[in-house]
Amino acid sequence: MITDTLNTLTTIYGCISTAVSEFQCMKDINEITNKKFPIYERILYSLQESMERIIKIFKNKIPIRHTLKFDFLDILQLKLDGITGLLDMFKKWDKIMGVRKCCSFEQLVFLIRNPRPSNILQQLETTINDIEPVIKDVIKLEYDILGTAIDIEHPILQKAWVMVGANQLNESDIPLHTLVEHLFSMYETENNYLVINKEYILKRITDFLIIFDGMASLVSDGRLSIVELNYCKPSKYNSSSVKEMVNITDKEQYENLFPFIKDIPIKKDDESEEDTFTYTHYDADIPIDFKDRVCVDYTGHRTIKEPLCVGYGADFNNLKACEFIVSSDLLPSNKYQLYGVEVECSATDQGFGGTNQSHLRYQINDEITVKAFQVDRELCRDNIYHFSIPPEDIKLGDTVKLWIFSPGWSGWCMWLNSVKASANFIPANM
Repeated sequence: MITDTLNTLTTIYGCISTAVSEFQCMKDINEITNKKFPIYERILYSLQESMERIIKIFKNKIPIRHTLKFDFLDILQLKLDGITGLLDMFKKWDKIMGVRKCCSFEQLVFLIRNPRPSNILQQLETTINDIEPVIKDVIKLEYDILGTAIDIEHPILQKAWVMVGANQLNESDIPLHTLVEHLFSMYETENNYLVINKEYILKRITDFLIIFDGMASLVSDGRLSIVELNYCKPSKYNSSSVKEMVNITDKEQYENLFPFIKDIPIKKDDESEEDTFTYTHYDADIPIDFKDRVCVDYTGHRTIKEPLCVGYGADFNNLKACEFIVSSDLLPSNKYQLYGVEVECSATDQGFGGTNQSHLRYQINDEITVKAFQVDRELCRDNIYHFSIPPEDIKLGDTVKLWIFSPGWSGWCMWLNSVKASANFIPANM
């Protein structure tokens, strides 16, 4: 009898001693909660952000050219599941054992049936220690996928950079025209490959990127660096598509669907066929005496000088390639008025070394020359350049001269291979 009672008392004493010991462990847990949990939390937040970026890359179906090992992700998942279970235990201990100052029957039962705080604490620290090297693997995986693109702030530009493959080479800048091509490819995908006017969209994307070319240096060089791309700040209004980023509106897409189709004649009920005719646009080819290609090179000289040419490149070697007159004979009838001139040129530079320096300028009568385009063999692969002379700058009877400019640097030159021009006319009552 005495022995049984002693055994019972000893057992109860053992439980009480265990409870006291575990309550001390709970104090240790509280200290860890205040000191170590914030560190663990920051580690897991960093891991969460890396995983979000990696998941986004896979959702966007960006081609990954690396040979990557993903086995450690399964290990990471198991470890994270373990942390979740341990944190659930902490919550239970805090709820059941941390609310009363004296030990109740419910607490004793809970103490017997559940892992002790000391065990939970040991498991948690072990799990965190196991996860830390895996987190480094995740960050390395993210960098292996994104490469240098990891530093690009705008998600659309980051995706385009990765698609270019520049991240594989750890490049810090890439040709502007290459980024244009991949952004257009993304635009095609966004629009289910239904892009009616490819030239217009390419121009909009190019014009958008040109804004950032040279922002991190003194001059534009036809290449875009990560620093320059980061001048394009992401927002909730421009980060989901190329269309949003470039700000291509539905209205302008419709307006530019078929640029090669002129306005359809509209006949009102009370109009004759002759009256209807005045509602159409009309283009007239301008005769140009251009018999053979023309070249200016580094051995040439300056034919036209300041003050008739100003700005960068005004001191390049130059010559007059051709001229044409916007004759009044082109006017189809007195019901029309001139609405500008369109010019198409085939032009090339020396074909090696640098580019985007040689350029063409037009001059109306004897006014100051206006730069029309720069020859960039990387950006303009077909060597065809277009420019417009706005209606407010040109009138019937004006003479237009085309001047070609090229640097006096060894080996540099510019060729003007062909020229076509047309006068645009609209109804005088429009």
